[in-house]
Amino acid sequence: MDIEAKLRQLLMELYVSSVLFQDELPEAEQARLLDTVLAAAEGREFELLGLPFPA
Repeated sequence: MDIEAKLRQLLMELYVSSVLFQDELPEAEQARLLDTVLAAAEGREFELLGLPFPA
């Protein structure tokens, strides 16, 4: 596994384990976060979430 693939995997693991599916996030923000993480993990283009997140 190359470094880029490992970084994508790490990003996905970190977000899934610590942020995704928390009840505090509004549904629209939850969907935006999931879409962003999946796009990044799959190597597709994505928009940054922007800080602070959630907006």
